[in-house]
Amino acid sequence: MRRGGRGLCEDASFTPGSSSQQKRELMDFGFTTGDRPSTDRTRIRIAILLLVLCLLPGCSPGKPLAGTYRSTLAADGATRDELKLEADGKGVWRVGKETVSFKWESRGSEIWLHTRTGGVVRGTVTPDQSIDIQVPGVGPFHFERAL
Repeated sequence: MRRGGRGLCEDASFTPGSSSQQKRELMDFGFTTGDRPSTDRTRIRIAILLLVLCLLPGCSPGKPLAGTYRSTLAADGATRDELKLEADGKGVWRVGKETVSFKWESRGSEIWLHTRTGGVVRGTVTPDQSIDIQVPGVGPFHFERAL
């Protein structure tokens, strides 16, 4: 309540028994149809906005790490393993005649390989775009991008 005993709703223009037209005007908060954009324009603007938001992810460049990487033995230079990263986030790690499928994602300077069994193997992406992975119980792997 305001000082002086008058409430917020106590005004000379508002009386409890006012007509429904006056109540509608009070609920309109002073907007008129001229102040509002047309309904069709609003719908078109919303449709365009949604279309742009849906297309934005498609405009982003592909994953920069996508490609084929090879790990070599230092002694003889023979290829030990091959790591293939697809642009859609899927990948294959070939060790000899065995292959392991996984999903991958890059997180800053790290790459995460998500195995089908639920495990995650984390690796480090070096500035020259090679990948270092430490596999527990197996050892380190250094993969360089194949040309």
